[in-house]
Amino acid sequence: MLYLNVIMLEKQENSTKKPLVSIGLYVWNGAECIRAALDSLLAQTFKDFELIISDNASTDDTQKICREYERNDSRIRYIRQKENIGGYTNADFVRHETRGQYFMWACHDDIWDKHFIKKCLEKFKEDQNAIGVFSRFLSDEPAGTIEIDPSKSFPFSKDLYQRLKSYLKFRVTDGKVFTIYSLWRSDVLTDFVDKAGYSDINWVFKQLFFGYLLLVDEILFQRREATKYHEIVFKKNLTKFKIFLHIFTDRLISARGDFSRVHLKYIWRSRALTKTEKIKLSLWEGFAYLRGIWTGHY
Repeated sequence: MLYLNVIMLEKQENSTKKPLVSIGLYVWNGAECIRAALDSLLAQTFKDFELIISDNASTDDTQKICREYERNDSRIRYIRQKENIGGYTNADFVRHETRGQYFMWACHDDIWDKHFIKKCLEKFKEDQNAIGVFSRFLSDEPAGTIEIDPSKSFPFSKDLYQRLKSYLKFRVTDGKVFTIYSLWRSDVLTDFVDKAGYSDINWVFKQLFFGYLLLVDEILFQRREATKYHEIVFKKNLTKFKIFLHIFTDRLISARGDFSRVHLKYIWRSRALTKTEKIKLSLWEGFAYLRGIWTGHY
């Protein structure tokens, strides 16, 4: 009873004190692996953070597990959506619930080194003009776990044109999507869902107009994405005709066309780019679009 009272007092204190770092974990049916994710976040050597969990109306034991962790750590606040509001909307929701000067998204199936936040904050001290910090990381692929070195392709340039160009040039298979799991300055972040169109790739592209990223040259993060395995199983069960329809709609009508449309809007609306730079970036976008149709990887 005394232990529970201490936890309640800590929660009341945390509700008025703004933490330096906020973590927003958005989840749907993550019971299978969310414990490992939560354990790695709570084991961070940097302690001044809040962890907001938004459960997108899970139907498994996610709620039970999150409530258990919430009872045992005053930094956690668990929120359960009454109905599934969609993944991107849930990501926006959990960010709006946070209060820290720095922010990072978290997925229920990923793992963080215990020094991730500490070393990202140390990197920020070197350059306060940067908008985000990320590290080298591991990515679980169907063929096995691979190491991704962001220094080869991530948009670190301080020049706007160069960092936009680099983001258009490198592919999803180079870790393009995972940029969103950086530690970000909260004051520059925008919503996932907007009128221009939304996706993780579009969101990162939009943020790059506000500034550049920094790199911690160590492996401090592991992306474990089960959906890739589900996609393989899904494709094995398709007939040849359905495979054709899947490829046609996915490559020509769906995501890649949306990426190009949104990127071009951001490029041509920018007042920071010259007309020549806008034309060059439009050509690079066209290259990325055609490559995406050909290879299946934007």
